[in-house]
Amino acid sequence: MRYSASLLLMFVGIVACEGDAGPAGPPGEDGAANVVSGTFTVAPSAYVNGFWHFPVAGGTQANPAKVATIAVPAITSDVLQNGVVLVYLKIPSTPVGASDQWTLLPFHQGGFGGGYLVSIKAGIKAGEIRIGYAHETTGTTTAPDVYSVTLPTYEFRWVAIEGVTGAALGALAMSIGPDAALQARTAK
Repeated sequence: MRYSASLLLMFVGIVACEGDAGPAGPPGEDGAANVVSGTFTVAPSAYVNGFWHFPVAGGTQANPAKVATIAVPAITSDVLQNGVVLVYLKIPSTPVGASDQWTLLPFHQGGFGGGYLVSIKAGIKAGEIRIGYAHETTGTTTAPDVYSVTLPTYEFRWVAIEGVTGAALGALAMSIGPDAALQARTAK
């Protein structure tokens, strides 16, 4: 009881400590909304059979993947060096509904029958976005041949943010976006 009363008094004392407002500060610089965005769709015919490469200890691993390359001239080398590009996939919010919400890539979904993940990823280069669709084995089951899958038409949104704020936002998005445990499990 004494502990609770002490905390209550301390809280009231802190909240009640208000002073006079200080003088107004100097006007700040105008900001620049250095953000550009757009959407694109990828039809099944836009994919080619290829590989999705990623670094592993001692080298690079290549997973079979369907890959589509989309020209996006707004993605400059300056954006890549000093900002961030985020790519989203439009997905349904219900099992039988239309696609009505955006999710940040990479996107992972348990494969039908289990034992593998359907993975949709984005690779960014100056002037282009590469979309990769792959099956990633999560257990002893062999995933279906990704090259034999007929994909639906997917809709994507990209957002390019220039400058230091964009780079900080990109680091934040990666820290809260992809599930680290999932990445560790599928990187085998």
